[in-house]
Amino acid sequence: MRLLSIASLGFGLLAQAHADGIVHIADGDCAGLGAALGAGSGGRTTVVLARGGHYTCSIEVARGDFVIDGQGAALETDVCPSELLTVDAGAKLRMSNLSVRSPSCSPIGHPPRQIYNLGLLDIDSANIAVAQVVNGGTMSFRNVTWSGGVDNQGALQVEQSTSLNGGISNDGNAQLVLSNTLFSNDGGYGECAVVGQGATRSLGGNALSSACAFAVVADTRWSSPPVLDELKDNGGLVATRALPSNSSLRGKGVSKYCAATDARGKVRPAGACDVGAYEIGGGSERVETGGMNGFYFDSNADGHYMTIQRLHDEFVLVTWTTFDRDGHQAWIYGVGAAQGRNVHVEMSQNTGGRLQPGGPASGSRVIPWGSVDITMSGCSGGTFAYRSKLAAFGSGQFPLDRLASFADVGCVD
Repeated sequence: MRLLSIASLGFGLLAQAHADGIVHIADGDCAGLGAALGAGSGGRTTVVLARGGHYTCSIEVARGDFVIDGQGAALETDVCPSELLTVDAGAKLRMSNLSVRSPSCSPIGHPPRQIYNLGLLDIDSANIAVAQVVNGGTMSFRNVTWSGGVDNQGALQVEQSTSLNGGISNDGNAQLVLSNTLFSNDGGYGECAVVGQGATRSLGGNALSSACAFAVVADTRWSSPPVLDELKDNGGLVATRALPSNSSLRGKGVSKYCAATDARGKVRPAGACDVGAYEIGGGSERVETGGMNGFYFDSNADGHYMTIQRLHDEFVLVTWTTFDRDGHQAWIYGVGAAQGRNVHVEMSQNTGGRLQPGGPASGSRVIPWGSVDITMSGCSGGTFAYRSKLAAFGSGQFPLDRLASFADVGCVD
């Protein structure tokens, strides 16, 4: 595949544009980012930022068709600019997995327009914290958590997003369409988060103040702001604000407008979703399947631990780091089968090994140990029963309490 080096532009970057229109930008390379977005071709160009990187600069898309894959990076500034991100008329920009933020700044008069769109701007799975977003073209939010005002003067669609404060001003002949979006008025004033004379249409699943006259039956009208966790890393590539597990907004999204994933990339359940950018239990599996994966112990007898990992089909790997009746450490393991919430495993034990100086352990042998039966009562744990063929262990039973979950697989009862 032919490669076109951008380094020849004299910016000292190592980014390269492939024939398929992919450009990788080094962490912090604002000159390279500006050059890539300024070199619009006849086709679409995907700009991939450094994972978790920081780009302290203002950017403009004057022409062309671009995708920015943020990889959890931040586009930010340490000053209060008039425009941090600009998309000109006729240009197209789609960006995801990105934070766009600037310091709080409120000069005398109108707040600065720090994101300014006159073309087509689609934002997905992002965290935006700027004083004001101004849309004069066509724009969409999906799985976006934002703070600050949005001034819509064109066509704006907001799906499955969370507004922390500021709301939307829908001006004049502007058009606004909302679905499955949470408006949290942190000030608690109770006014509608959407104002203006533009056409506002609710598709349902939104959570907004009872003062919002355009709400439909499928919307939730709150009289006091919904409770949200603080903005933080809840997994995924961008920060989110989580709903508590007992939130009244759980499962209140209109299913036909539910996004497939939430802002973290966690899968939303089929046929139902929560309101906003964060899905409670997103990506989780039922305890009968991958939801049992995790690290367990007996909270009344700390010091020995159990790992359960669903492999494929019905197979389950179980390891138990424990002690025999004489106080000797023991590592016991096996692969068995799960039937619903019950797991049966024939276990083995390695004995006689010795760590070699500067090398791995050797000299061990495998002996049959016995069996274990695990019954999961729910995501929090269950019971563990064992029957060993060895006199040093015998048989017994104790409760299992979940100590930790696997990072990529949650659990739902």
